[in-house]
Amino acid sequence: MVETSRPKRGKGRPRNADGAAQSLGTILNLVRTGAAHTRQELERESELGRAIVADRLATLSEIKLVDESALAEASGGRAPRLVQFNANRARILVATLDQTALGVGIADISGRLITEHHEAMDLSAAPSATAERLGTLFEWLLAKDEHSAPLWGLGISVPGPVQLSPGDDFLQATPTFLPAWEGFPLVEQLARRFGVPVWMRSSVETMAMGELHAGAAPASTRCSSSRSASGSARASSSTASSIAARKGRQD
Repeated sequence: MVETSRPKRGKGRPRNADGAAQSLGTILNLVRTGAAHTRQELERESELGRAIVADRLATLSEIKLVDESALAEASGGRAPRLVQFNANRARILVATLDQTALGVGIADISGRLITEHHEAMDLSAAPSATAERLGTLFEWLLAKDEHSAPLWGLGISVPGPVQLSPGDDFLQATPTFLPAWEGFPLVEQLARRFGVPVWMRSSVETMAMGELHAGAAPASTRCSSSRSASGSARASSSTASSIAARKGRQD
């Protein structure tokens, strides 16, 4: 009996729409994190074929998430084009809720904080008052943003552990994070007010993310709040930009 084998699939060729979305996210994250700077590097790092990489870059260029207008240094031949992430394509709002302080910030979609504000706050006060103040500060940050870029997501750091279902990134409903806030629809209110998905994690997680990118800092309330805000921005930016790319969102 002659053994036959099925022909191998082409290198990196997506099987379906889900595969195309996955490869789009892969290309985007390689550019966003600086792991690849040219098409050749993207092909090598992603293990996707040239045609697939070119197609995904065309999509990302169309929705203004990447730019290829600059040239890299030539190394004995024609200079390749640099593939650069457009961090100013959109904005992400972030907040840190502490027992005695509130911090808010606005970040680009690389997770870099552009502006931040901190003030005293009693988290044991009525949740409705805190939520209203949070919304007011978010609107103030958006109003003073010079780029007037569209808003793509919102990240919140809270003092208690956040109970999430597997696979949750952006939330549809407010998870349990503090007894005093039990039943208060913070996520729902913010999503409705600003029209974007909301991301939430504990301050322990977000501070660790912030320290990973910025290094350890003195343990003052403000520094802790800043690290939490930075961590929220970094983590939520990855999901926000990837979701935007998969949906082919344009503003």
